[in-house]
Amino acid sequence: MTEGHDGGQTAQKVNPLDVLEGTIDHASIRRFRRGAFSSLTEIERLRDWVESPMASGIKRGLALWALGRHADALEELEAQRDNPAIAVCLARSYQTVGRSADAVEVLADRTKDPVQAAAYLSAVERNADRDRFEAAHAEVHGVLSANDALYFKGRLKEFQGDTLGSIAAYDEALASDPSHPDALFRLALNVD
Repeated sequence: MTEGHDGGQTAQKVNPLDVLEGTIDHASIRRFRRGAFSSLTEIERLRDWVESPMASGIKRGLALWALGRHADALEELEAQRDNPAIAVCLARSYQTVGRSADAVEVLADRTKDPVQAAAYLSAVERNADRDRFEAAHAEVHGVLSANDALYFKGRLKEFQGDTLGSIAAYDEALASDPSHPDALFRLALNVD
């Protein structure tokens, strides 16, 4: 903490890349993204850093991933695909570049890790195959966080043609987490 202009204490600014020192897990990646996107200045700093000679390894891969440069991020991320948190980032990059089968395959801990379970269902749902999604949902629904379980219940209802059921599930998910981005998006689509 540092002293602010008014004599009160303010949080000291942390370089988002410093969050990636040491163990990289789901929580550190969330903190990294939150810090990296805390301001336009931080985004620009990260964008400049990935082009510098100092940028390398998994930090560079995660920075490229966060910036949406998924094809560029793959090589760096693949080197640490056994890390459960990196596997989620890698799966999202695979999805973005159209490699859905690779996205599903890299999520080896999906039946134990709630974040991987959610990423797995997201990868499967992109194929818009109702039977495959229902099977995937049955495989991991017990692993999902409570809020993600509600969100994916809504997606399942959508696949089954139950618009009112999906709206109810998204409403319930948003009641416990008003900022759940996927639930907000799907609710808006279904209400519209």
